[in-house]
Amino acid sequence: MSKLLKISIFFLSYIYDKKVYYLSYLGIIGLFGATYFLYDIPIVAYWDALLFSSVLLFFITVRAVFKIYKKHQLLAGFKQNWPNDLSLFPETSDLVQKDYFELIKIQQTHYLDLLNQQEQLNNQLLDYYGNWSHQIKTPMSVLELMSLDEDIPREIMKQELFKINQYLEMMLQYIRLNHSGTDFVFEEIAIKKLVSAVVKKYSTFFIYQNLSLELGDLDSKIITDERCLGFIIEQVLSNSLKYTKKGKIKLYLNPSNQHQLVIEDTGIGILPEDIPRVFEKGFTGFNGRIYTKATGLGLYMSKIMAEKLGYKMRLVSKVGEGTKVTIDCSQNVYELD
Repeated sequence: MSKLLKISIFFLSYIYDKKVYYLSYLGIIGLFGATYFLYDIPIVAYWDALLFSSVLLFFITVRAVFKIYKKHQLLAGFKQNWPNDLSLFPETSDLVQKDYFELIKIQQTHYLDLLNQQEQLNNQLLDYYGNWSHQIKTPMSVLELMSLDEDIPREIMKQELFKINQYLEMMLQYIRLNHSGTDFVFEEIAIKKLVSAVVKKYSTFFIYQNLSLELGDLDSKIITDERCLGFIIEQVLSNSLKYTKKGKIKLYLNPSNQHQLVIEDTGIGILPEDIPRVFEKGFTGFNGRIYTKATGLGLYMSKIMAEKLGYKMRLVSKVGEGTKVTIDCSQNVYELD
């Protein structure tokens, strides 16, 4: 299609788009003609006015069409290659077009923010996957060595298999945690039953590490997402087992608040300067680096999960004496309909 034909079609489209104005012009000309005729005014003056106004309207229209056609070509090009810089868009004096342009700017800003957030989430996932793949190699390597020695106790193999399963569960929970459409399934659960199930999963570690377990008063019920709260308890208990070489681990409800679960150990404790940062992503602290290989993700994920449930987590610790973590579910007491 030739350029002249394109302009001609655009010209006709412009006339049709502005038909209200042109029809109004014809109506006014008709009214003036009728007035001249009714009052018997010489028609020559009318024809002069009609000629001058028509010529003026024609040139105004041509100028407007060429000006708008340039903008049309520029915008048509943007359909193929959307610009990141909105200043490249043609300026406009039309108030409604300005409003549309402002809406486009807001929408693009929102879109770019979403892209940045998604990129950050992807980078975090890749970073976590790197740590996760490194961590899961350890129990897999141990199992591979164990397969060559039939004298190794089966309990040790079970521990390594459990670690692999735990790492897989952490990966699934991490993906779920970062998914904006995460849905919780709330139901009434018995805290004692949930804690018993978690402790049973870790029973092998208690036996192997020769640690005592003390279950206090846990006779209370709460409306929560069982899987998420169970994950939080698991991560805290896993940390206690990891850093407790002798003594015991206690789980009980706060006597003054039956919606506060306390997990207390007699482990190595945490340095005072590390306590404010224990829930930060990737933070392992001095003891985490010295005594064990840690990813620093368990407590971070627990804290984020707790916040999503509307709960709070508090930690107090003293080096050489142990650590006490409180999972406060009383901040958001749910009710079932």
